[in-house]
Amino acid sequence: MTGLMNGTQSADGDLPRLLLTSPEAAAALSISERTLWQLKEDGKIPFVLFGRNVRYNLSSLEEWIREQERASISPQLRRSREEANGQPQHS
Repeated sequence: MTGLMNGTQSADGDLPRLLLTSPEAAAALSISERTLWQLKEDGKIPFVLFGRNVRYNLSSLEEWIREQERASISPQLRRSREEANGQPQHS
C-alpha cells in the first residue's frame, strides 16, 4: 500500500499530515462518517483525542487495514497460501 492519502500535506504545504479529521479519515477509508464514528465508539478503530477533538493517525489507519485484511482471510485459504509458499502449516 502506498498510503491512504499519498502526498497529504498540512495546510501550509510544508509538512506531511500525520493526523486526519473524521471527514478526512472517512473519505480515506471510503466509508461514511457514521460508520467511522460507530467503529470508534465500539473500540474497533484507533483514534487520538485532543480534548474533545477526535483525530485519526494515518499510519495507524494503514496498519488497521492490514490487520483487517489478515483477519478476513479464511483459515483454509491461509493454509493454501502457506503451502504454496512453502511455509510450515499450523494445526
